Amino acid sequence: MKKTIVALLALVGTTVATFGQAQVVLANLSGPVDAPIGAGPAGGPFTQNPGAGARAQLYLADSNTPITPATTFLDFAGFEKYLNQVTLTLDGNTGQAVNVQLKAWMTTGPGAGATWEAAQSKGASTVFSVTPTVAPATPPDLVGLTSFNITIVPEPSTIALGVLGAAALLLRRRK
Repeated sequence: MKKTIVALLALVGTTVATFGQAQVVLANLSGPVDAPIGAGPAGGPFTQNPGAGARAQLYLADSNTPITPATTFLDFAGFEKYLNQVTLTLDGNTGQAVNVQLKAWMTTGPGAGATWEAAQSKGASTVFSVTPTVAPATPPDLVGLTSFNITIVPEPSTIALGVLGAAALLLRRRK
């Protein structure tokens, strides 16, 4: 009987240790964090809201590995620069601090892509550190996250049309 109880306790202890995965909250408007994400031309100010045509994902900065799942932006008036809140589990982490980076990209429009790597219209936060917590503790907010801009890449046809128009003006001026 004692052997059975010892074996059962060892099994329960192993199971609990296996499921001790750390978590963080992916949100750019949560608790002390207020870091809106905008979209606009390279080097320009936030000129538009990313809205429903964009996604964001948290990456482990040291290995450039995405932490799934990605999330979308809230798409109602005034909130398009903020993310839908998602709780992320960091596989293999039991509460150690990690360096992370939030990356966002356009999924519709010029330079769009299905992933951050595939998109041309994209942006990323600075690298910051977060210490995830193990359940049942409340996952931490992304304190240290700063605002950034998704750089919109114009369509190549728009650039070509602009160059053609400028050339036509120059030719007309010469006459």
